[in-house]
Amino acid sequence: MRKLFVLIILPFSIFVFGQNKNSQYLAYIDQYKDAAITEMQNYGIPASITLAQGLLESGAGKSELTIESNNHFGIKCQKNWTGATVYFDDDQKHECFRKYNAAIESYEDHSQFLKKNPRYASLFTLDIKDYKGWANGLKQAGYATNPNYAPQLIKIIEDYGLSEYDSGKVSKDKNKKASKSKISDKTVEAPKKKRSLWEIIFGRKKDKKEDQPKDKTKNNTSGRQKKDSAFIAEIPAYRTHVVKKINGVKYVEVLQGDTYESIAEEFDMFEKELLKANELQYGATPQPGDIVYLSKKKGEGDEEAYTVQQGETMYQISQKKGIKVRSLYRLNNLVYGKQVNAGDVIKLR
Repeated sequence: MRKLFVLIILPFSIFVFGQNKNSQYLAYIDQYKDAAITEMQNYGIPASITLAQGLLESGAGKSELTIESNNHFGIKCQKNWTGATVYFDDDQKHECFRKYNAAIESYEDHSQFLKKNPRYASLFTLDIKDYKGWANGLKQAGYATNPNYAPQLIKIIEDYGLSEYDSGKVSKDKNKKASKSKISDKTVEAPKKKRSLWEIIFGRKKDKKEDQPKDKTKNNTSGRQKKDSAFIAEIPAYRTHVVKKINGVKYVEVLQGDTYESIAEEFDMFEKELLKANELQYGATPQPGDIVYLSKKKGEGDEEAYTVQQGETMYQISQKKGIKVRSLYRLNNLVYGKQVNAGDVIKLR
């Protein structure tokens, strides 16, 4: 009986483990896989590489840069760019990035960027199914400064089975059940004739009203779209939180039913990483309205000083102002652990 029990449980465990995939990644793949295949047929770039780069560079379409500019591949302006631009801090402060009217324009420009740049010429001599060679070649050619860029691309491709799209066909997607995007259950041959990416993604040609798509980031009636404002962008429907900024650090507000684990999963983070960013220990329970930072707080604030309110602790002030707790103590020459009183004025930088 013991052996039979093991045989029944083991396959079930493997099945559950195999389903543990990021739903936002799956939704992104469903939405853009056809575009990646078309780009592969038009330019010779593996669809798996295009999808993996899109996922990694755009954070599955949810990065601040992507939301504001439809830039899915982190491509900077460079001297020959004559289109619209936005500015973000990357390797250096206030760097210029390309801005597109729609995601499909970003996919097309990404292909042309690689095809026309001599730095990447050697990649086009590789086998179309050699995604590892492409990943390593992109890093060696200087596409990204992250030393782990190639391994990250390879892991995404293998974790989500993206290499199947390098065959040039769209089969029944084994990932589709976890995604909120609708796709056909039938096997669909990739188009043999060159079609516009607009047709690939939306299934139809643009009409006259769509010739100049409106910038979605300008549709917010509140007008709060500047990079330095607290409001960043509305999050697409398959997410639940709105990303904002305090002191230049991204955060979300806790909603009813949230846990640190659920927030971490939504933003493709480890719970440990999220807790560390918020200077918390395992077992902590968030309350609706609490601020949860998505990256580490800073060592000083964007204001000179702050007047302590009734009942506030140093930790609460650190969350309210986006400053590390120890930095607050250091800036004010206070012994760590000592609390402040209402009316006290503390330095923030």
